[in-house]
Amino acid sequence: MTIGQIAKQSGISKDAIRYYTTRGLIRGSVKTAGSREYAEYDSEIIKQIHTIKNIQNLGFTLAEIKTLLDEVTVEPGCKLSLKQLKLLNAKLHEIARKQEQLTELSDFIQTRIKKLS
Repeated sequence: MTIGQIAKQSGISKDAIRYYTTRGLIRGSVKTAGSREYAEYDSEIIKQIHTIKNIQNLGFTLAEIKTLLDEVTVEPGCKLSLKQLKLLNAKLHEIARKQEQLTELSDFIQTRIKKLS
C-alpha cells in the first residue's frame, strides 16, 4: 500500500507516517518507479499505527513506545527485556502519582461544592 492509502485508512497524516518510519516505529519497503523511489507498506501497518496511537493516548512517548516495540518477538512466552521492564515500572509509578493527584483534586472540588451549596 502507498503512504497515501495508509494515511487515509489509518486516519493520520503522511508526515506522521514518515515520522514513525524514521523513528523506527513502523517499516516500509522502498520501491522504484522509473527514477523515483517511494515507500510501500504492508496493510498490517494500519493495525500497528492504531496500536501506537492507543499507547500514545495512554501517556507513553514515542521514544517509550519504541523501547516497548524493540526486541519484541512473536515467540510464545517471550519475556520483557530489562529496559522494557524498567520503563513499565516507571510508568506504573507515574500512574500512581497521577492517581494521587486526581484524588486530591477530586476531594478539593467536592469540598468546594459542599461549601458553596
